[in-house]
Amino acid sequence: MHKSRLPKTMTRERLFAAAVRVVDAVGIDALTIRSVALAAELAPLSLYSYFVRKDQLLDLLAEGLGSALLEGMGGRGWPEDLAQLCQNIRGMLLESPRRLSLLSRWVAGFPRPELDSLLDAMVESGMTRQAAWHTLRDAGSLALALATRELSAQSRHRHDDARLSR
Repeated sequence: MHKSRLPKTMTRERLFAAAVRVVDAVGIDALTIRSVALAAELAPLSLYSYFVRKDQLLDLLAEGLGSALLEGMGGRGWPEDLAQLCQNIRGMLLESPRRLSLLSRWVAGFPRPELDSLLDAMVESGMTRQAAWHTLRDAGSLALALATRELSAQSRHRHDDARLSR
């Protein structure tokens, strides 16, 4: 995000919530700085001083969604934290499949001390760092795959129900 401070009425939380609403409604490709300003009930040009490019807005979204993925982690042991992370991934995608591309942006672009702590705990339990990383990656991939499968099944059931009601 640009270094300028946001006015009090234009908080990061307000912009994040507005951006999530836009992404959930129309997807990332249709997300614009203007659409977020309108969703946040701000003057359309008011955000251009703070977000020069759409990438900056996507970073705000990825950072916020990434923080939500880490909720409930910490202090219970690595198996429980890993399970919580997978449940959070599933819940986020079931809530809005359009958030999927933001997850990959978050994983690739932000420091993740909670994930580093998780990896450290896995290593302390006897795994190599590489094995711990592979376990984390594979668990996340499995959570994504299962959520995608669940979404596909839900869509198929809705389609079948609509066809039967005709």
